[in-house]
Amino acid sequence: GIIVGVILLTGGKKDENNSENNEVVENNEKDNTEKGSETDSKIKYTEHTTKRNSIVLIVKNNNSKTVDVEFDIDYYDTNNVIVGRDTEYLYAVPANYETVIEFTGSAKEYDHYKITYKTEKTEYSTSHFDDVEVEAKDNKEDEEFELVVKNSSKETIGDLTVAIVFYRNGKVVGYSYDFDYDVPAGESILMTIDYPYNSDYDTIDFDDYKVYVVEAYSSKYSMY
Repeated sequence: GIIVGVILLTGGKKDENNSENNEVVENNEKDNTEKGSETDSKIKYTEHTTKRNSIVLIVKNNNSKTVDVEFDIDYYDTNNVIVGRDTEYLYAVPANYETVIEFTGSAKEYDHYKITYKTEKTEYSTSHFDDVEVEAKDNKEDEEFELVVKNSSKETIGDLTVAIVFYRNGKVVGYSYDFDYDVPAGESILMTIDYPYNSDYDTIDFDDYKVYVVEAYSSKYSMY
């Protein structure tokens, strides 16, 4: 069937052997009430470390308006000295919407990290998250997902990214995505998302997955 917005599908690859021994870190949801902005305080997220040591944030915009969010992650060594920083953005996230971002890690070796973020009212983009319909098919033979992604709006979507978060025993183990640009109104495109892999680029087992729309917006102003 057609799945709109955030999609939860069960199934996935059969676990034939559980040779992975990486520890998956699952942190409690951050309430972020220490942030000064009321808009900031209504952004909730959970942190997860994948089998290839990227950091995935599952983010919920609990505001009653569309916002942009900038996330910064600082990586520290054992002496609490910063050894790297990454920045990721979420644009035009609708009210009460859940999406996801991934930090792949500018610092390959670190002891711990700290995440900070700030929100801004969306002014320069038109949100189309709620206009995206996704139909996902698990192609086990080729170890990938085939997605039919439809722009059901009446406008071209300038940036469109869809991701899959993979789970095993209820914990996040992987993240993969695909993207496209300038998807015309009413048209469907094909996307392919590979099965997740570990730090040695070996495909890893999962028993569940969830599909997210990560980007679906258009700029209100032309650069030309």
